[in-house]
Amino acid sequence: MAAKKKEVVPKKDIGVNGRLDERMAGMKAGGAPLLDLFQYADEYTDLDIVCQSTGFASLDALMHPKLLGAPRGRIIEIFSPDGNVGKSTITRQIIRAWQQAGLQTALAEPEKTDTQAFWDDLGIITSRNHPTISAMRIMRPKWDLSTEETTLYSAEQFLDAVLAAAQVMDLIVLDSIDALVKATDIVKEAEDNDTVGGISKLLSSFFRKATNNRATIICVNQMRYAIGKFSHGGPPMTTTGGKAPAFYASIRLMMTRVETLKDDKEGSDPYGFKVQFKSVKNKIAPQDRVIQIPFIHGEGFSQAYDLFNLAVKIKLIDKQKGGWYQFPAGDLEKKPQLKQDPNFTRIRGELNMYYELRDNPVLFKAIKAILDGEDVEPDVPEIPLEVLPEQQAVGA
Repeated sequence: MAAKKKEVVPKKDIGVNGRLDERMAGMKAGGAPLLDLFQYADEYTDLDIVCQSTGFASLDALMHPKLLGAPRGRIIEIFSPDGNVGKSTITRQIIRAWQQAGLQTALAEPEKTDTQAFWDDLGIITSRNHPTISAMRIMRPKWDLSTEETTLYSAEQFLDAVLAAAQVMDLIVLDSIDALVKATDIVKEAEDNDTVGGISKLLSSFFRKATNNRATIICVNQMRYAIGKFSHGGPPMTTTGGKAPAFYASIRLMMTRVETLKDDKEGSDPYGFKVQFKSVKNKIAPQDRVIQIPFIHGEGFSQAYDLFNLAVKIKLIDKQKGGWYQFPAGDLEKKPQLKQDPNFTRIRGELNMYYELRDNPVLFKAIKAILDGEDVEPDVPEIPLEVLPEQQAVGA
């Protein structure tokens, strides 16, 4: 009798990933345990970009046109070719917006230029007695009453403190990079020049360590003439601190003053100026895009003016002949029902429309909700039942 043939069981196909796992397991058994560090991409939970609003509609869209806001846990550099364009003001107003969202904020300020009145004017909460908003923390040189001397913090101390705080806070503003001073610079003689490039080395080390933080770090920087370089067009400009801030920043914004804002009345003084923001680098969204935000003297960068300009640009607010502005947009002759909208507004003059948006929070909220894609019912005051007509009350 012929022997019964042994049934061959086909080997189960474990797939491409299974074969890779087997090979890696063999290598780990042979003395390569570090292969465990290579995990599958779908095992990571921090790959998605999360953005938080800066409080300015156009700036949110510039940083990320879909998520609308500044990315969480990233490095952002803000710089300008000249001074007095509002770099410090815009960062403080971003701090205020994040505070209002219930987030933890801090300011590392080696320049020591801010005042309590400045923070109060911008609406920043600095008191620990506020019931719902966490007070902004600050690190800056201190005046020691006992010794009557200023306690200078070195760049090493500032950067180490920022790294530590970045693990627990949500937003840290470093204003500014060019104000950092190395510890050796504090005690050296004026003619000593052995620490040139020291800050650049420190920043390079700092940014290498600051690539995986909880906090968004906004660095304020200045542009200076490049040392030892010259071209036919004159000495080139560069930002201080070496190349590290430009390499490690996810977003770099260049601010430039472009236009003075002045009323049409003859002899009137300027009431502000427009600042251009250009994303010269953006690793999470399209770069080389440009926006303009008005700066109003005594107010800072105006959220209402910014919202107004953006709404006019996308024709959410209708700019009509004779300098008239209307919301909702549309021809009143063809659509007379537009007047029935509870937020219907028609005002002559750009400045007057800005004032209306600034002083009418209900109108501001209605326009911003549309820009943000929210389906929000307008705030309409409730009418007590007893004041309604009798027939309408019965029908209700």
